[in-house]
Parts: sequence; structure tokens; C-alpha cells
Amino acid sequence: FVHAGCADVTEDDYDAMRKGKHWRLNKEFYCQECCKDRGIKIVKALRKIDFPLNLFAQPVTDAIAPNYRDVIENPMDLSTIEKRLKKKNSTDRTHYWIREAFELMCYNALLFNKGGKIWQAAKNFHAKGLAEVFGVQGSLGYACPVSKYDAMIKNQYEEAANRERREKERVMVDDGVESKDLVAGKIAKVQILPLRTPTDVETCIPRAVINLGKKE
Repeated sequence: FVHAGCADVTEDDYDAMRKGKHWRLNKEFYCQECCKDRGIKIVKALRKIDFPLNLFAQPVTDAIAPNYRDVIENPMDLSTIEKRLKKKNSTDRTHYWIREAFELMCYNALLFNKGGKIWQAAKNFHAKGLAEVFGVQGSLGYACPVSKYDAMIKNQYEEAANRERREKERVMVDDGVESKDLVAGKIAKVQILPLRTPTDVETCIPRAVINLGKKE
């Protein structure tokens, strides 16, 4: 109980944790120093997944996205996670926070980009991070419980699927209307009248007659 005690975990917390019923803590638990070491290893593993795009390597600056802070309330990136883990007496040295920071990064990217290549890259990073770092028993972050951002990420995926579905329906409707127009359309018959002699009065402006023949 020494490791749990040094992280201010009560006996009730510890008992619920051992039974797998704690709202935040998992059966596998590390003290803050152990969490720091494990967390740095997790960051290193996530950097490998993020390479070569380095989408999450550093904070998003105003130069990269001028309106980023207007949309994103809690920015997060891998370098910030590592700095906070290394900070002395940091309260962020918990498995719960490490998983939360990972999911926050992914959520921010999905929320800000709303489709496109970066959105897809963030989705791939999230899926690969879960599969290789957090989701497999025995992996570095397997003991890290999901955070509130897990549901928010799933909501982003659902919204994206709905947008894609609506766009497909719109295209189908447009194609259907165009096809109906082509089928229902009729060829208009245009009658071309014969040429008639113009009835306009000749101009009264005198014209010069130029004789290009031989001089008489």
C-alpha cells in the first residue's frame, strides 16, 4: 500500500481499485514516480506513431492556425505532456491523466479540422494509439482508464459519418433530378424561315466609286 499511499489514495479508493470498480483507477497502479517513468515511455511510443507527420509533436501556434484558440479551449501536445510529467511534484503523474491527455489531443484535432487529410490523420493516430499503446493487455498504457474525451471522440466520428451520409444522399438526389430531366426532356422543333430580300431603304450617304481598271 506504500505506492498508493504516496499518491494520496485512500483505503476505500484502493479497495474499489482492486475490485475494478473505481471510477478512475484501474487494478494496476503506480506511484507518481513510476507513473512518470511509464508516462515518458508512453509519450515516446506515441511519437513513433505520430512520425513522420508530427501532427501532435508541438503546440499549435497562431502562425499555423490563427483561429485555433478560438475553437480549442484546452490545447495539448506530446511535448507538453512530457514536460508536465517531468515537472517535480506534478499532480499529472497518473495513468488517468496520461490517457486523458492522449484523448484530448485527438479530440482537439478532430474538432478543429472537421474532415480532410488532417482529420483523417488524427483519426488514424487515435486508432493506432489505442491499438498499440493503450488497448492491448500488457502494453505500456493498458492500465490507463478512458477519460471523458473518449465519448466526445466517438461523437466526432458519429458526426463525420452523418455528414458523409448526408452528402451521399444529396449527390444521389442531384443525380436523380438530372436523370429525370434528361429522360423527360423533349427536343424542341425550330422552323427556319427562307431568306427574304431586305426591305431597308438604301443609305442616302453618297459612296465614292473607285475604278481599279486601266486609265482611259
